Amino acid sequence: MDRDEVQRVKTKPTLADFAEMTLAVFIMALGVIITVRSLQGVSPVSSLTYVLSQVADVSLGTMTFIVYFVFVLFQCAVYRDRGMTIRVFSQLPYTILYSVCMDVLDYALAPLGAETLAGQWGLVLIGCMLTSLAIAMEADANVSMLPDDGLMLAVHRATKIPLGRSIIVVNIVSIAAAFAISLGVLGGFYGVGLGTIFMAIAQGYIVKAMTPMFRRFRKHGHLDLRRPCRCGTGFTVVMWDIRRSRGSPTPRV
Repeated sequence: MDRDEVQRVKTKPTLADFAEMTLAVFIMALGVIITVRSLQGVSPVSSLTYVLSQVADVSLGTMTFIVYFVFVLFQCAVYRDRGMTIRVFSQLPYTILYSVCMDVLDYALAPLGAETLAGQWGLVLIGCMLTSLAIAMEADANVSMLPDDGLMLAVHRATKIPLGRSIIVVNIVSIAAAFAISLGVLGGFYGVGLGTIFMAIAQGYIVKAMTPMFRRFRKHGHLDLRRPCRCGTGFTVVMWDIRRSRGSPTPRV
């Protein structure tokens, strides 16, 4: 990934930024639950938490919190920096909110479903659009990020793999693990389907197409629309302004 493709934001978050991040978390949870109801598979990272929730017989929100907490610990182990550790732990309040929203929406949308293939794929498209919108809003707010996104950044830092490829690696590993656990433990395909593959490919392009809309209602947002970040399948990433404990900026990737 070229160093000029990463936009580091140094402005202090505003109330609007926090509100946008909170709304993004809710929209993300809504999109994931809708894809669960499609029966065609959920998003790549969520597919693993969904399968694990089925194995452990706990709610999706509960398992999401457990898995995301492990992601947070992994990030702390990678960075080993007090300043970054504080920023990583800032993901926890949004993780709690995300987990609660998932369980509430899972209950509220229990009647939602589709019997026909067209209807199921309609739910996949709606869920994909919502999760893509949430990703763009999360990047634009630049307040924090959910631990699955933080994991992708940590993998990039730990392995020196380009950020775009680390995103692909995390998605592939998540899908493969969900597939293996689902087939080996549950004896079938749960949480992984054609919808999962579709979202893994299409989501980045949708995010890229959505980002220009933020210029209209978020004039003081944090997405650099003049130089969009392209990595992997078009996934748009806005990285934190990562600084070492001595205050010097880390080298650009």
